Amino acid sequence: MEELIVKKDGDSAEVELPTGCALCGGPLAVRFSSSGAYSVCVSCRWIARPSVAFRGGAINVVFGPTALA
Repeated sequence: MEELIVKKDGDSAEVELPTGCALCGGPLAVRFSSSGAYSVCVSCRWIARPSVAFRGGAINVVFGPTALA
């Protein structure tokens, strides 16, 4: 398991997941604040609002559907 570096800034925190992007597999920066989590891919610039859960020392990042047909 890889150890993550968490950057804290006041009421928010940010972590970078090395292969967390669901679109391109690139590094995903996730920011946590009192209003929830926001993410942006460093490679393809995809912006999303994931659901994040902490379980057993791991971070689970889930992206729900953005459109329904």
